[in-house]
Amino acid sequence: MRRQVAPIIAFSGSDGSGKSTQIQRLQDHLDRYEVANVCCWSRGGYTPMFSWAKNVLRRAPGDLLPPGGESKKRDRLLEKRWIRRFWLILSILDLGFLYGVKIRWWRRRGTWVICDRYLLDTRIDFELNFPGEKVDSWWVWQ
Repeated sequence: MRRQVAPIIAFSGSDGSGKSTQIQRLQDHLDRYEVANVCCWSRGGYTPMFSWAKNVLRRAPGDLLPPGGESKKRDRLLEKRWIRRFWLILSILDLGFLYGVKIRWWRRRGTWVICDRYLLDTRIDFELNFPGEKVDSWWVWQ
C-alpha cells in the first residue's frame, strides 16, 4: 500500500495582496486539527540558504559582496554579465534544491507545505530586474 504524500499549497501575488494573512489563517486551521505543516517563503536569490551564503561571503576578507539591499556597488557588480548570470544560475539551482529536495522531503514525512510565493513569482522578479536576460528559456530554468 502506497503512503499518501502531503499536499503542497502555493500562494502567489504581489506584495500587500494578503498572502501572509491567508497563510496564517490556513496554518491556524491546520494546527487546530493537529496537521503537521510548514510555511516555505521563497524568492529567487533570497531563500534562507542563499541568504546564508551571501552573508558568509559578506564577512569574508576582501569585501567580496556589498552589504544587503540596493547600492551603487551592487548595481556595478550586476552590470557585469558573468556575475549577473552566475547569480541568476545559483538562484535557480537553490530554488531547485528547495522545491526538488527539501519540500519533497517534508511532504514525504506527511507535512503539508504552504508556499509563500512560488516559481512564477520568481520568474516575474527576474523579468523585471533583469529584462535583458531571458531566464525562462535557459536550460537550468527549464
